Amino acid sequence: MFIHPDFWWQGITEKLWEQIKPYIKEEDPDKITIAFPSHHAELRVLFKSQGFKHSFFSLRMEYNGSKFEESDLEVRLYLNEDFSEYLRIYSESFYDIRRQHDIKPYLVFSEADNRNESLRQNVLEGSKGLYTFIKDDKTVGFGKICNYLDVVVVDKKCQGKGYGRSIVQSCTNFLINDDFFL
Repeated sequence: MFIHPDFWWQGITEKLWEQIKPYIKEEDPDKITIAFPSHHAELRVLFKSQGFKHSFFSLRMEYNGSKFEESDLEVRLYLNEDFSEYLRIYSESFYDIRRQHDIKPYLVFSEADNRNESLRQNVLEGSKGLYTFIKDDKTVGFGKICNYLDVVVVDKKCQGKGYGRSIVQSCTNFLINDDFFL
């Protein structure tokens, strides 16, 4: 649903929502997600009155600066052998925030997923633009880029040491250079 700014504050959002509701009810989805700019507090009030609950979501940010200095982290494309570390680091990285916002399951991947060959294959097939970041022969995190920075995860034991910043900066440099599929 998009309302042109010239027509904001005229009750159109509410009217459109009322028109859409029967179709939603007919489709009977498990979940409906609505995203809108955070500065539109009136939309938060409207959708809260319709039974929606605030949840954690992403914000869009843009970077128009120059390249960053090269990182001292070793970087390479994701390999199939990274699977177990990727699952562990990804799950641990998001556990606290998922728990804090009651987004279930709190633990995205379980130990049993390490043996799930279908999941392993799906991660490998979706690994284009997924990078492994290494320091002293130890994986410290992963960064995934498409035509934007998609995911950055840092091993909990390595957090607070600037590795997340290094991963973001390295991925940003790849995007600036358009060389992110080495």
